[in-house]
Amino acid sequence: MAEAREVTDRMFRVAAECLAGQVSGDELAAGVLYPPIRDLRRVSTRIAEAVAREGRDSGVGRSLDDESLPRAVADAQWEPRYQPLA
Repeated sequence: MAEAREVTDRMFRVAAECLAGQVSGDELAAGVLYPPIRDLRRVSTRIAEAVAREGRDSGVGRSLDDESLPRAVADAQWEPRYQPLA
């Protein structure tokens, strides 16, 4: 989605920091390192937006303004659609 011509060290760092930021203080105190799996879509959306923003800002990715970025990420996400078995 970001159309980045490379993945920079800074993009990896932004992804890691964003992931870490999704874990609450209470969860950290309880020894939890990752957000709950039930929050996977929300967490992955935030990480995608942060990484795409970093790619844009560092000049290696697609030029999307901050208002267009969430829609572009949402449009690129896979949506599970299951056919009825009957």
